[in-house]
Amino acid sequence: MKSRFTMAAVLVGLLTGLIGTATADDAQKARLERAGNCNDAKSQMAYFCRPDDGTDTMLTLGTACNNSKNNVKLACEGIDTPDPEYKFDDKK
Repeated sequence: MKSRFTMAAVLVGLLTGLIGTATADDAQKARLERAGNCNDAKSQMAYFCRPDDGTDTMLTLGTACNNSKNNVKLACEGIDTPDPEYKFDDKK
């Protein structure tokens, strides 16, 4: 009886490990594809990093351009740059 329990515990442990590894791989793959493929990321960069004509706040702030550059590095070169931590001062 004890050996059955031990064997079942070992099998559950192995399956949990395999599922955990697959989940981590899926999460990494999702991160690598967060902007789509390389061509998608380049298209986003071309849009968000174009000269600002004053009509698009996404261009004025520059955050979208920086993010799209990071997406190109990730999708085309495999370089994962962590997203910056955004902080806001709530001083009134």
